[in-house]
Amino acid sequence: MEDQKYQSGLVSVVIPTYNRENVVERAIQSVLDDSYPMKEIIVVDDGSADHTQKVVEHLNNTTSISVKFVPLSHSGRQGKSRNVGMKLSQGEYLLFLDQDDYVINNKIAKSVKIFQEHPHLQMVCSDWYQRKGAIQKVYQANFQGIQNIVQGHFNYPTCEIQTTSALWKRSFLRNNTLRWNEELHGWDDVVLYFQAFSKLGDMRYLYHLTEPLFVWVRGDPESITTSRNSERHLLAELQAYHLIYEECACRGLARNIRDHYIEHLKDWLHRCLVTESRLAWQTVLRRFCEIRKGIKPIVLSILPFKFLILGWKSGTFCIICRGKHTPSLEEKRRIEQMRNLESEGFPLSQ
Repeated sequence: MEDQKYQSGLVSVVIPTYNRENVVERAIQSVLDDSYPMKEIIVVDDGSADHTQKVVEHLNNTTSISVKFVPLSHSGRQGKSRNVGMKLSQGEYLLFLDQDDYVINNKIAKSVKIFQEHPHLQMVCSDWYQRKGAIQKVYQANFQGIQNIVQGHFNYPTCEIQTTSALWKRSFLRNNTLRWNEELHGWDDVVLYFQAFSKLGDMRYLYHLTEPLFVWVRGDPESITTSRNSERHLLAELQAYHLIYEECACRGLARNIRDHYIEHLKDWLHRCLVTESRLAWQTVLRRFCEIRKGIKPIVLSILPFKFLILGWKSGTFCIICRGKHTPSLEEKRRIEQMRNLESEGFPLSQ
């Protein structure tokens, strides 16, 4: 049996990293400081050009705990790094820790104790601190079903679950063929949690430790979550949300989140104005066309103002006219000039 190669009671901590020698040491040390003795750390490096390898090897030489360094060619996808680490791990339990975050208050020890007291559990999740600069705030995990997970995480700034929140039972991930999505440049944790909660079926298999047991660090300039209006962030968020919607559709649940999805498409339209990204505009409009079949992408019924006209500026989409007033003569002239958008596949409606 496959289970025979895994060590009972061992916790495998997988840390994906890229050019973060200055913070990955803190993440590793936080795991080493946890009082639970049976653990291994696997640092999967996405082609770093700094001294990350030396940092990891130094820590491995100063402790009896195994700290492995696994080098990969750069892909920019944490999901791939996490899957590699999971495949190489030997533990009965799995914890995925982001490179700039760190565990506190014996998270691992407390989580394993819960597993030992309740063998039927598949996940043990904790609350966390969000730290941004000198400000630290407690966030509570919320596990009220699939719809709440979707709505909670995608409604910034309310985040109801994070990557490091869960200590997983390996058998649950394996038996349900749950892996990290390797195509996403972010938001892969949301997709995995959605899939996991879909498989759980009964919330009795999850335990919520109502205590902050790790620190989620915000404000990192290299983090995808730093700017929610960056093109990279927008595209990753859109792709992840669409994957969730498609899975809901396959399970007959699409109606449950359809309205919520449409509301977020509206929000994404506004955020695209900040990025001035043609690719983001195209993606949002395409998604809207897919979910509202037969309806043009820009229509009054889905926007909080009377009309919205798209135009071109420096090769990107931009708003040239919007509001609850009658367009001026100049605006009408510009609207007429923008009729060529029809040829781009994005019909205008007023």
